Amino acid sequence: MKKLLIVATSALALAGTASAQVAKTANVEQIGSSNLADIDQTAGNQALADIEQDGAGNSASIEQMDNASSGLFATAANDASIKQIGANTLASIVQTGEAAAAAPNIATIDQYGSGVAQGATGIPSGASLDATIEQSGTANTSGIIQSAGTPGSGFTATSTQFGDANSSAIEQFDATFEVNPYSASRVDQTGSQNVSDVLQGGVNSFAFVTQNGDENSSDVSQNFGSDQYVNVTQNSHTSQSYVDQEGNSVTATVVQGVSGQHYSDVWQRSGADDASAIVDQMGAHHFSYIEQSNDSASAFVVQNDVGNISRVTQNAGLFADAYVNQFGEWGTSKITQAGDYQQASVVQSGLTNESLLEQDQGGLGSGVGNFASVIQSSDINTSTILQSGDANSTIVTQTVAGGNASIVSQVGSSHSATVSQ
Repeated sequence: MKKLLIVATSALALAGTASAQVAKTANVEQIGSSNLADIDQTAGNQALADIEQDGAGNSASIEQMDNASSGLFATAANDASIKQIGANTLASIVQTGEAAAAAPNIATIDQYGSGVAQGATGIPSGASLDATIEQSGTANTSGIIQSAGTPGSGFTATSTQFGDANSSAIEQFDATFEVNPYSASRVDQTGSQNVSDVLQGGVNSFAFVTQNGDENSSDVSQNFGSDQYVNVTQNSHTSQSYVDQEGNSVTATVVQGVSGQHYSDVWQRSGADDASAIVDQMGAHHFSYIEQSNDSASAFVVQNDVGNISRVTQNAGLFADAYVNQFGEWGTSKITQAGDYQQASVVQSGLTNESLLEQDQGGLGSGVGNFASVIQSSDINTSTILQSGDANSTIVTQTVAGGNASIVSQVGSSHSATVSQ
């Protein structure tokens, strides 16, 4: 089946003695078989759409609309472009501009696919590329690039923008050259002046970015690994989130809430298989950094109130587990894990508390059964724990008065230390 529908006009609109030029242009070029292209540009001005298809089974649809304002057509101008080369691809762009004298919305989808379609249970595959961009508002820009050269590959990407002046970029490709790679990405921007970048080059990678606040930025990179999952939610303003996944079967969840001006960086390096990271930032002005490079590492960071800093580094192995809960103000926590059966927990609820916790300082896997727990619920406390030995265990509790200082250093074997102040 071949279908081509184009509704695009150029006219002169008059309101009283004033005039506005309505210039809508549509260009469609199809080479191949079973192509379908739909362009429908309704009331507005200076809308432009371009579809190019070369291959079998492609489908592209563009719908653009700019509403009139005060008897004259709005000056907002939509621009959409779809280019498809390959097999079994789908692309859809919907743009709606409503404000007068607004900058244009721009959407671009570029798909390339090759290889023989191979059915896969439960997921689209067979060099099947599916991209959708929907924009409502003004001054939004969105781009999707999909490139599949491996037989049985399938990518889906969706970008929706309902605020103003948002930017979204999604790029999907099969860097691993595995058979039947599949990746899915969805970006929803309901606030204004948000920026989102998603790069997927792994196998069975999933990325979901939701930006409900304003002036946030999110950067997601999924490369070379497999079974990667990212979920970023930004309800704040002027917050930054970075997630870089290189390992296999890794998950990362970042939530930045309400007040804003948060910073979160999650790096799951190659070799960090089955690692998980969760960052929950409420309040304002929080900083979180998580680096994981060992198998089965787990990190959970919760930050409330104002101005807390957390750094978690998990290297070497085996069962690294870190939990940080900061619901005071201007607290600092640093956890470094590089040895065997480690567990670390830091809870800070007072003001200006500091915690430094290191397990297996040499990073040679000689820590064995380390455990450390730090609770600081009064103000201006400092805690330092250094463990490098065998069956270490440390509990530090500082809850009274404030201004306490605790230093625990264990180097030998079969240690246990308890400090309460």
